[in-house]
Amino acid sequence: MCIATIIQPIVIEPSTTCRWPVTCTSKAEHDGYCLFHKMYSEVPEPPKLKKPIAKESKKTKKENRQYRKQVAERLEESPWCELNSPVCTHFAQGDDHTQKRSPANKMLLENRKRSCNACNTFKENNLSWAIANGHHISKYAIIEI
Repeated sequence: MCIATIIQPIVIEPSTTCRWPVTCTSKAEHDGYCLFHKMYSEVPEPPKLKKPIAKESKKTKKENRQYRKQVAERLEESPWCELNSPVCTHFAQGDDHTQKRSPANKMLLENRKRSCNACNTFKENNLSWAIANGHHISKYAIIEI
């Protein structure tokens, strides 16, 4: 006897009336519900969550870790502010970039000075004072290494 003749497909015949709990006499589809009740019987799929765009690339994250490490080492060497503006607190809290920070000059030590947050803010708000005291260079100038 051949295996194909032994295994017979199982055919599930749809019920003739809708399976909706309340008395519905409409003709049922293949899933057991009528066309009207079918929309209530299906469980909707949850919407797919979109993957957010990374705020920083892997390369930038690596550079930022190196940068923060350099800043911490520089502050351990000398904790004194180098800008000395009229609002100075004299305790450096980070590095200030003489020329605006860009990927090309972010890590250059020649472009960075230790500064307190008060001096850094004063420098940004008083550009003429910063230029006169040598704390600001145009972003288009070439830095000599």
